[in-house]
Amino acid sequence: CDSVRDGVHVTLQPFGDAMGGLSVEELHERVLAPFFAPEDGSFRPIHEGDRVRVRHGAQMVEFLVVATEPERRCLVTADTEIEVLDEPIDRAELDAEEDEGGYDDIGGV
Repeated sequence: CDSVRDGVHVTLQPFGDAMGGLSVEELHERVLAPFFAPEDGSFRPIHEGDRVRVRHGAQMVEFLVVATEPERRCLVTADTEIEVLDEPIDRAELDAEEDEGGYDDIGGV
């Protein structure tokens, strides 16, 4: 198993139904920056395809991890560049895409 390396760049896409009425800029500044730079200095591991849920006040804001550099997974550190895509993702559309697999995809009968 290879080790998880520090991230250079990560790309996240907000779920349209879980943006809490915030703009993309506000999501980055008010939600993601504090989440990925906690006061205790710990790093957060992420993996492409993860859904990241972050509490913001009384609500949950949710993002999809679209890409990481290095590829597949990394640790988000204070030096990692965090990009938030402008276009929100449609949860129903994503869930439908994920549900397209069947027994034939995993060798079933």
